[in-house]
Amino acid sequence: MHDWKSELDALVAETMAFADSLKVEIERPRPQPKVVDEQVGLSVPD
Repeated sequence: MHDWKSELDALVAETMAFADSLKVEIERPRPQPKVVDEQVGLSVPD
């Protein structure tokens, strides 16, 4: 009955070693600046 546990532990250890061996850099996308269109028809209060 303990055979599956040792196999699971070995699989987890192997998976963690594989994951640690990967060097992945994830860059978050930079937010794009919002372009403000000239709004026509608005008046400035006096």
